[in-house]
Amino acid sequence: MLTLAIDSSSSSCSVAVMSNGIISYKEKACMERGHGVAIMPMIQKAICESNFSLSDFTGIAVTIGPGSFTGLRIALAAAKGLAMTHTIPLIGISCFEAVAQRVNQADNTMPYDLLLIALNSKREDLYIECRDALNKKVIPGGAINFNVLFVKLKKLIDGHTNIRVIGDGGTQLLEHAPVDIYDNFLPINGKDKEPVDANDVAHCTYNEASNSRTNIQKNTPRLTIDYLHSPDFTLSKN
Repeated sequence: MLTLAIDSSSSSCSVAVMSNGIISYKEKACMERGHGVAIMPMIQKAICESNFSLSDFTGIAVTIGPGSFTGLRIALAAAKGLAMTHTIPLIGISCFEAVAQRVNQADNTMPYDLLLIALNSKREDLYIECRDALNKKVIPGGAINFNVLFVKLKKLIDGHTNIRVIGDGGTQLLEHAPVDIYDNFLPINGKDKEPVDANDVAHCTYNEASNSRTNIQKNTPRLTIDYLHSPDFTLSKN
């Protein structure tokens, strides 16, 4: 399985190439704007430096949200154009799924009772999804403000519940955590703090294919983007 993974859903733009579960190339550039200009040169460089031709790829994986309204559309447009032109299967990966797979990649995973995925929405809330230790979703993915989130969490925990937080919204979440549940949160370290990137997407795609799971969008004429928020814009007064 040879996968080209693409992501521009947050404040970075990234591309990765994975061959049979091994990352052979990855590049990531942090940026608030300019994803549309950066994405295609990064893809071309990835293909060239990994010593493959585009026709060699068996899948193109791309994030489908939640995330930046414009960023998601940029990556999907690039991925869809390449997939359609070269008849390569197009695979949509949830940003929640992509970040959650980091737990599987960690060598020394901290034992936890709840896995809380917190992604920065650049608003007054976070993109949140919460799962138990058996990977069952106990808080479905959504844009949730802090007060509502902590009310939901208090119904799920007791004094001995360990909560592991992953995603680039984790630090912001802990800054708002009430004193009475703060100690339930495990320390956030290293990779857990970072936003989703193409490396996550590639690993998630490989894991999904290996496990024959069906919760990814594959070979569909039109992938559905999970914006969770409408775009920010104002109409001209003229």
